[in-house]
Amino acid sequence: RNEVVVIDLDNTLYLESEAGIEKQIVAGIHAFCAKQFNLDPASCDELHHEHGSTVQGLKKTLGLTPEDEALFYEEVYGSIDYSPLLRLGPTADGTGYKHGASLRALLSRVQAPLYLASNSPLKHVTQALSALGLFDFPWCGVITPDTNGYLTKGDAQFWAKLLSSYPPD
Repeated sequence: RNEVVVIDLDNTLYLESEAGIEKQIVAGIHAFCAKQFNLDPASCDELHHEHGSTVQGLKKTLGLTPEDEALFYEEVYGSIDYSPLLRLGPTADGTGYKHGASLRALLSRVQAPLYLASNSPLKHVTQALSALGLFDFPWCGVITPDTNGYLTKGDAQFWAKLLSSYPPD
């Protein structure tokens, strides 16, 4: 039987309540939508709800261009403060990272191929993994919009390459 484990980064490999990364991302998305499309936060959130990601909603309903999509990722993720991922806290271990060694040990016990999939761009994923002490973890693959034709997880084609590598028995 072909089994593979796919996990997300944001709100999965760290606690949002301690890090506030997702809050920063949402604030950036709201600011971009207001600036570029004059959308209020509720309308922006509705696009996410209806289309699986805000960027897909903007493409499908408001004609977000490839140039604007690149700007979206730059503006939304360009100023995220990753320092909360570095702080010592109740879940800190000997690495100085909140999850470092303990999360690495847990992930290392997974017997199936382990992939990371995110609607965030690779630069954000790389910076967050670095802050968590997991940048050099031996993932079988990292799938992000900018490494996958700017598709997001809500699009079936986002998963096509991964699924073709692990066909069902």
